[in-house]
Amino acid sequence: MSLLQLAQQDPSLGAMSGSIPGSIPGANGTSLAPPSMGGAAPHQLVLPHGLRGALALYPQWLVLLILTLLIVSLVAALVLVWRWWRRRRLNRPRPGVDPWDELLARVTALTPSHPFTKAAQEDFFAHLSLFLREGIERRTGLPATDRTYQELRVPLKDQSFLPKEQGEALLQFLQRADLVKFAAAPSGDSEARAAAGQVAAWITALRPAPGTAKAGEASRAPR
Repeated sequence: MSLLQLAQQDPSLGAMSGSIPGSIPGANGTSLAPPSMGGAAPHQLVLPHGLRGALALYPQWLVLLILTLLIVSLVAALVLVWRWWRRRRLNRPRPGVDPWDELLARVTALTPSHPFTKAAQEDFFAHLSLFLREGIERRTGLPATDRTYQELRVPLKDQSFLPKEQGEALLQFLQRADLVKFAAAPSGDSEARAAAGQVAAWITALRPAPGTAKAGEASRAPR
């Protein structure tokens, strides 16, 4: 039985339908309500969906600024995590291996290549400077592997683990290594071999005596 027939048999049903907003008048005073449009109110606000709709609510420059800040923050966090991991790995000796012996072995194994090209010079002095910085970091606790020559100059001048003359020579070498690495200062085979021998001597001098500290452990200083 249709709605129209029901309304004709029951007048009260027609009165109820007439009270429905937007109803359509039917026969015998009855009215029919329009079909529902998905359950949504006639004036319901429909918000944009998806990323494009959300981004359209903000200026493009603001969106780009937020994305740039997020990327920079992520990169900075990754760099900090990487430095922490490298320092932790550096200060953790392998079982059964004295880290000072291992460090000296790495220095003595470093030899100039033939031909000693500009790229080879930069690589040689970069490794040699890193080995010396590792020795300084192990002995003093100062994060020498993460600091520039300018940042190390003041604290190393006040050091007490090397004689004053050796400390000044050590600083001169770090400065010279930076010049070869970054300022394209030329070097040669003889200078490289002499520098490797000097770095080995400094690492030997940096090594704590058995009576003052355990071999392979840095005497931690405030960072």
